[in-house]
Parts: sequence; C-alpha cells; structure tokens
Amino acid sequence: MKNPGISCGKLLCLKFSLETLMTEPIIFDITINFSTLESDIFPLIHKIRPQWSLSNTQFKLFPEGNTNIIIGLFQIDPYSKQIINESDGLIIKLFGQNSDLFIDRQIELNTLKELSKYDLSNKIFCQFHNGLIYSYRPGEACTREQIADKHISKLIAKKLAQYHLLLLEKITNEQNPKSYLIPTMKKFLNLLNDDS
Repeated sequence: MKNPGISCGKLLCLKFSLETLMTEPIIFDITINFSTLESDIFPLIHKIRPQWSLSNTQFKLFPEGNTNIIIGLFQIDPYSKQIINESDGLIIKLFGQNSDLFIDRQIELNTLKELSKYDLSNKIFCQFHNGLIYSYRPGEACTREQIADKHISKLIAKKLAQYHLLLLEKITNEQNPKSYLIPTMKKFLNLLNDDS
C-alpha cells in the first residue's frame, strides 16, 4: 500500500491531513446572515477547502429544514458548471431564529461530534454563532414507502441499534447519567405557556 502523503498531489494531501487530523471544529466569532452568505462563507471554509471560491462552487438550498436553513456547497468545474465530486461537498446549517429556545445547541454539538466518531453523523468542520459547517453525505430522505420496505427498514434498525448501544455504553460509563427527556418536555411546556 502506498503512503498517501507521498503519492498524492499537494491539495489532496492538505485536504487529507486537515480533515483526518481535525478532532474539534474550528470556532469562528461571527454571525452569518443568509442574505450575505455568498461573501461571508468562504473565509470560514478556507482552512478545509482552500481551493474553493465563489467562481468554482455552487450553492444548493435544501428545503427539508424545519427550523433551520440548510445549504449545500459543492465544487464545480467553472466551464461545464458540473459538480466535480459530490461527496466532497459541505453543508452549511444556519440555525432558525429563536430555535435555541427549545434546542440546546451545546448538547446538539457534543452529540454530533460524538456520533461522528462512529460514522453515525457527519463530521463538523466549523462552528459559528448561528450555525455549523459539516461534511455532506450523498443520498436522499426516505419516503414512507421506502421506510416500509423490509430491506431499508432493516438497515435503519441496524443503525438505530448501533446508536442505542453507544448511548448505553456512554450512560454505563458516566458517574451520574441524567435524563434529558423530562427537562426538555418542561422547556417545551414553558414555551407554550409563554405564548398564551
């Protein structure tokens, strides 16, 4: 097997080493505005995708976000405008306004970082005041019919079992494990009471 540090080109080596060595997301003291996203995002991703710029990338808005704005960013061939390698894409997640009232963003971040160690979540590259930038995984959301398919439902069950085994291991190893269910439900009820 060849040493990838010797046989690959400079940009590939740089990408390989940065993405592989990153254990914590890069934290930026900035708030990104959706209306200025195109100019604001490139300084943030420069350390992980130094060759990307406005002229050789394409943004794609994903409508699936309920409380957040989810945008894909992909490198394209500047002439054909075709995506070069979809799996190198990035996801920019802008948190919805006031969504922090019912979502603890620190717990979300810690959970995503932990799950990404086991390939159960995307790798987080950057964190900023109102969002995250993480790796893109090609695919599509399952339809109800697909979820009912035996093969797909077995694959989902295997991933859920892997996830729950990790949680069980973590809880077993913690000194004082705590439940998030009851405090989260109370938070939701308080938010409902505040609206009335």
